[in-house]
Amino acid sequence: MSGRRKTGIVLLVVLIGMVAVVGRCFFGNDYRVRSFRMRWLGQTPTVKPIIISLAPTAPPPTLSPWTVATADESLRVYEDVYALVNPSVVNIKVVSRATPEFEMDFPEIATPDPSKEYLIIGNGSGFVYDQMGHIATNYHVVEGAEDIQVVFADGESFSAKVIGVDKECDLAVVKVYCDPQRLQPLAVGDSKMLRVGQRVVAIGSPFDMEGTMTTGIVSALGRLLPADGEGIGSQIYAIPDMIQTDAAINPGNSGGPLLNLLGEVVGINTAIQSPVAGSSGVGLAIPSDLIKKVIPALIARGKYEHPWIGVSTTALHSSLNDALGLPQDMKGLLVQEVATSGPGQAAGLVVGLSRVSVADKQFREGSDIILTVDNTPVHAPNDLLGYLARETEVGRTIRLGVLRDGQTIEIVIDIAAHPPSAD
Repeated sequence: MSGRRKTGIVLLVVLIGMVAVVGRCFFGNDYRVRSFRMRWLGQTPTVKPIIISLAPTAPPPTLSPWTVATADESLRVYEDVYALVNPSVVNIKVVSRATPEFEMDFPEIATPDPSKEYLIIGNGSGFVYDQMGHIATNYHVVEGAEDIQVVFADGESFSAKVIGVDKECDLAVVKVYCDPQRLQPLAVGDSKMLRVGQRVVAIGSPFDMEGTMTTGIVSALGRLLPADGEGIGSQIYAIPDMIQTDAAINPGNSGGPLLNLLGEVVGINTAIQSPVAGSSGVGLAIPSDLIKKVIPALIARGKYEHPWIGVSTTALHSSLNDALGLPQDMKGLLVQEVATSGPGQAAGLVVGLSRVSVADKQFREGSDIILTVDNTPVHAPNDLLGYLARETEVGRTIRLGVLRDGQTIEIVIDIAAHPPSAD
């Protein structure tokens, strides 16, 4: 073999080696080199190469700036209400002497030794009513108090004394002795403007935790809190037109304000319906329309005279109507009892002597049936009680539309003051 031919073979080998090296570097692996070589030679690979496409990672879901701003703005309303109102809400600490009933509830501390006595330390809430130092709260918060301390939001505590109480609707006023500059009265709103579903807040001292705010809605209106209803404190008689809310109400909230989102007091938190004496989403508040009538009277005279006509009624319903021979859809109030020497008896309201049994309950047969009060229809006892509480006062007269012996007549009643409740 000539030297020129040898040289050519060597160059060819070197050239092939260079192509292999360049191909390996360019295509990255043996398979792609082989694939390139096969394509170069017009051959088809038996296995297709795996190609992975990495799509861009999707961003996590987020709320739009408009949604966030709207939510923040909604929450700021609560922040603003709290900042406005909390300085005017107080914690009321009360010291009272243990009663025999209390000692019976706690036999481990009961003692027959008359020289020994026990003190009860309790707490509730209230709010500044005016710049003269008057604080509105519940009667049951200060009942039997021997010492009262009013604690403001900044922790400062001042002595106070009771100046007026109303057992009937569980309201009281205490007067605190402090610098008038710290007294910021709250505006009292119009509870008649409340609607079911409206947002409200409660501020008070549940379980002695001062300055606690809870939120909710108006769950119902026109509730009647009966004397034997379960609640924070014992109620003396049925309070009409109560506001029901699902804002959390707990022991210690009593006497504190229920507010709309304008920061106006629309009620005073008073009771809860609960089997465990804790919040179960059914709180009850005294409406502001009643507060505006009672609190000024307690400040001026130490008491309030509730309108009273001395009549006990029950609402008609289909089963009762059947038993009484009335149209099934008839609405009204069957008179059950009339107080001796009361306004109703003086006006001539009739109570039936015989009784009829419906669903194991006894009802008067032949009694007057109240259809209207001052031309306003009444369908439930709370309608009549609420009208008396809201629209009337002692010394006024009302006109009842009454069904008697199939005829509608009008009876005029002079309103008297509710007799004092027995202690």
